[in-house]
Amino acid sequence: MGTYEADLIVDGEAVASKRATIEPGEFKTRSFDRRFDEPGEYEIAVGDTSLGTLTVTADSDDTTATTQADQTGAEAPAIEVVSATVPADWVREGFDTTVRATVVNRLDRRANRTLAVTVDDERVGNETVTLQPNQREEVSIEFEAASGTVAVEGVDAGRIEVRETRTPVGTTTTDTPGGTGAGFGLVLTILVVAAVVLGRAAVREPRQ
Repeated sequence: MGTYEADLIVDGEAVASKRATIEPGEFKTRSFDRRFDEPGEYEIAVGDTSLGTLTVTADSDDTTATTQADQTGAEAPAIEVVSATVPADWVREGFDTTVRATVVNRLDRRANRTLAVTVDDERVGNETVTLQPNQREEVSIEFEAASGTVAVEGVDAGRIEVRETRTPVGTTTTDTPGGTGAGFGLVLTILVVAAVVLGRAAVREPRQ
């Protein structure tokens, strides 16, 4: 088993990365979504593997938005993370897990955003989402599990613990006072039946 990190390279610069933990003989797929704001030709690669040249052309009908301005003039995300949660609070060491986030596009046009997943403020994964106007959706983002508080774009999703096994739950066995169990009752029943049989044999009259 090994952990591998794939980097999306655009014009020689790493713009996104994803991790995967892979068992021997296992195959996993990771996908990248990338928005290009300017038309032109871009050299695309994943790690050391070249994917060739991507040509981006202008589209006059494209109304995709990535940010919006609030009343103070500061830029605010076009897509808002409403809530986030982790489906499990315990993950086996060396495995990936997921976090679920509910996101909403409050604009009247299509928008996209790359959501960052953090554990104790350290970035561990990301996912790009695209939503239609006023669309609300729940997305699932996979990342390599690490102990700590998980968040999606600063929205607390809960805490997970990573360890080899779950904490064993102790069990208590209570002995019945007196110690008369099923074995004693069985022996007693056999003795009673034997006594009845012997009694019947003792009173049987001999044949003439």
